Amino acid sequence: MANRYFIGQGTLSVALRNTDGTPQTFRELGNCPNLELNVDEEFVEHYESESGFRRLDLMIRTRLQVSFNFAVENFNLDNWLMVYNGSSGTGAADEEVIYAFNTDPVDFWLKFEGMNIAEQRKPVTVNVFRARLEANSGFAFIGEDVAKVDLTGFAQYDALNSDKGGFFTITQKKAT
Repeated sequence: MANRYFIGQGTLSVALRNTDGTPQTFRELGNCPNLELNVDEEFVEHYESESGFRRLDLMIRTRLQVSFNFAVENFNLDNWLMVYNGSSGTGAADEEVIYAFNTDPVDFWLKFEGMNIAEQRKPVTVNVFRARLEANSGFAFIGEDVAKVDLTGFAQYDALNSDKGGFFTITQKKAT
């Protein structure tokens, strides 16, 4: 069996969710230099007591948490509003005003459409059905590098997409 390696690049998009669990219109976030999905599980472990070796003979998953993190470097109005749970206001004719943290957080559908550079740029798609975002970094209004905001969040279980696992899917081309 040949190993399959992964080096990814691509585009991250978000969409609000419809009441039936499907995404509304996707909006690309622009340059996102990283995207990571993390899975954290806890188990109850049972060890047998018949052999004298106390071997692990049963594991029951008691907790499953899916989280993610990514960075946004594109600061258009929609991204500012998403990052800071804001709404927009009116300023001078050529100004956009962002009112930060004056709306409740919403659930998004995240979609990564990318490629695996290690496999001749074959397409890879990741869909996170019900994502809640949290801004977890400061923003460098003064700095030497391109400014970015690091976002984290959790993929909440989505019963409307339980037939797909309830959290996320990964789609890639079959090995050849």
